[in-house]
Amino acid sequence: MTLFSQQLERLGFAHGSAIQPRQEGRFQIEVHPHAASVTLFGLDRIVKYKRGPREARAKELRRLRTLMQTRLPDLNPSLSLRLPAVPRTGNLKPVEDQIDAVLCAYIAAHWWYWAAQRNKVYGANEDGYVVVPKSPFTEARDSIYY
Repeated sequence: MTLFSQQLERLGFAHGSAIQPRQEGRFQIEVHPHAASVTLFGLDRIVKYKRGPREARAKELRRLRTLMQTRLPDLNPSLSLRLPAVPRTGNLKPVEDQIDAVLCAYIAAHWWYWAAQRNKVYGANEDGYVVVPKSPFTEARDSIYY
């Protein structure tokens, strides 16, 4: 367990790796936006916006931004949003951090809404874990997601 996680526990945030859907309380979970984007958006591979030449990263960050704006409104829970534009020049990091933060917040909301019913927990509290939404594209096609 990290120092940050321990500090959150002292503030009353329990590990939420085993919550029930829509359970009341204050929880902390570990999420991974790359893994979640693959499953949530039905991708074959991660969106590569973290490393590489600036133009390649900017192109992929624009792709992630578009995926989030067009697909999150169709999922359950639904999220309609505006995200900052990816700059044509200059530093990408501030926008990258904002887009990552929104995706991480959505993953947390998805976990709170569905818990293990529509998410997978990899690992355990003792050694560390990460919560990743299950793909709406491989689940049974029903009105829950669409």
